[in-house]
Amino acid sequence: MKKTHIWWLVLGLLATQMACSPLQEPEFRGVQNMKVVSQGDAFVVNAEAIMFNPNKKNLKLYEIDLDVNINEANVGHILDSTEVDVPANEVFYVPVRVTVPTKVIMGNLISSFFSAAEDRKVEVQYKGHVRMKALGFKFKLPINAKSKIKLSL
Repeated sequence: MKKTHIWWLVLGLLATQMACSPLQEPEFRGVQNMKVVSQGDAFVVNAEAIMFNPNKKNLKLYEIDLDVNINEANVGHILDSTEVDVPANEVFYVPVRVTVPTKVIMGNLISSFFSAAEDRKVEVQYKGHVRMKALGFKFKLPINAKSKIKLSL
C-alpha cells in the first residue's frame, strides 16, 4: 500500500516539474504565401508567418499585436484575435493581415524602396507581442523578429 502512495507522490512531483518549466518564445522562421491587393487608398498584405514552437507543450495563440516596419519605417499594425493551435516541438503557421495606406508607401517609404531596389531586398521587422495559453494559463510573449524579403521588380 505504501509503495502505491510513493508512486503517486513521484508521479505528482514529475508532473509539477514538467508543468512549471519555463516556456520559450516561439521562433520566427519567415513568411510565405504573401499576397498584396490594392483596396482603395491602401494595400492589404495577407501572408502566413512561419513559426516554430520549441516547447514540449502544446500552446494556443489567441492574440497578435505587432507593428510592421519595412526598412525601419512603420507601415502598419497587426491586431488579430484569431486562435491558432500551436503543436509542441513543431512548425506552425499564423495567418497575418496588414493594411498599409498608400500615402505611407508614397510618403516615407519611397526612398527606402529605391535603396532596396539596388539589392532587391527589404528588411521587414515585426515588433510587439502575442498572447498565448498553455495548461490553462494565459501569458504574453514579446516578439521582435526581422527577415529579409526579396523583391521581384
